[in-house]
Amino acid sequence: MVSGFIVSMDMLNKLPRRRFEEIDELLAFVSIYDDHGRMRALKSLLRANARLIRGALCVEGGCGLGALSIEMAELGARKVYAVEQNLLLAKLAQKRVSELPNDVARRIGR
Repeated sequence: MVSGFIVSMDMLNKLPRRRFEEIDELLAFVSIYDDHGRMRALKSLLRANARLIRGALCVEGGCGLGALSIEMAELGARKVYAVEQNLLLAKLAQKRVSELPNDVARRIGR
């Protein structure tokens, strides 16, 4: 498995700088989503404040894969603007939102 990792890293070294930066940000961000304790705590915080979210206009700057935007929409936010500057992360977030039930997805804008 180590040799496969080295080959993958070598491939990253051959990418154009802009593409490398997009992928590098994505890989760094994945560790946040892999931190299940952190995600549970953040979602718990949102749920504890559901009365403030319900019916509100919300913005998640740096939404990554959109997990917290989705949570706010599910908690009844009137509209959630999920903003992400990394193109790869933004596309992944859009895909995740497109797979949600319509009543939740329609409340998440970009």
